[in-house]
Amino acid sequence: MGYELTKREMKICEICIDKALFAELRVGLESFEANIREWRSGKYPDDGHAYATLFTAVKESEKDIFSRYNNGRRLDPLMLVVVGYRNGYINDEDLKELSEEGKKKIVALSKRKLS
Repeated sequence: MGYELTKREMKICEICIDKALFAELRVGLESFEANIREWRSGKYPDDGHAYATLFTAVKESEKDIFSRYNNGRRLDPLMLVVVGYRNGYINDEDLKELSEEGKKKIVALSKRKLS
């Protein structure tokens, strides 16, 4: 990747990563809430179907979040910030304390096509 974070930048990235993680958790919670509203409105043919739908949503959300933020095999901190920036959970204001080089790297990487 060609960019080494300083200790100061690493602390800033950790704050950004936490912000992105909590935003992703909120998205999951809102999705679960929507599933429960649908259940209460009678959308599902029975409670078992509603429960299975909610359970699947929780598992998928957990799998996505765990794959990114698992401490054992988590992405590089800079890449976690790039993903959060690309997804709109982290913004330019969050990056203001980074070096110009660090900001440019995050913005550039966030614009790359995913393979």
